[in-house]
Amino acid sequence: MTSMLQRLADLRRLRAERAFEVLSARNQELREAERAAEEAARAVAEHVEETRARERSLIAGLAGRTVRASAIMAVEAELDAAARETAQRQEAVDRARADIETRRSARAQSFQEFQMRQRAQQKIDFANDEEIARQARREAESEGGGDAEGTGKPS
Repeated sequence: MTSMLQRLADLRRLRAERAFEVLSARNQELREAERAAEEAARAVAEHVEETRARERSLIAGLAGRTVRASAIMAVEAELDAAARETAQRQEAVDRARADIETRRSARAQSFQEFQMRQRAQQKIDFANDEEIARQARREAESEGGGDAEGTGKPS
């Protein structure tokens, strides 16, 4: 009986180890997603600062003098392109943040799976220990000749 319990315990231990490996991988994926989101947000902030500086520079070049309509349209086109790029970068940030939530959910599921496997392993280990103790008591009783006090005389 204990060999069967021991095999089951070994199997459950392997499953718990695999669940832990999956959990570790999900933790790493979450950290990578968080880094990607931070980097994307940083890129948006830098782009906005660069765009503001470029906008000030372009407007300063137009201020205080007579400017043709084509020059104004060129500035507008450049600023519109910068705004589109900012929007695209912000969409990347939004996708990265959504990915974080997906990764957190996957990590939570992996954690629950790991805990379930760990509890199952503990239960079978406990049952195995109980069976070993029962067998030891049976062996001790059979070696003692079935007497209650181990004197060798029947009670």
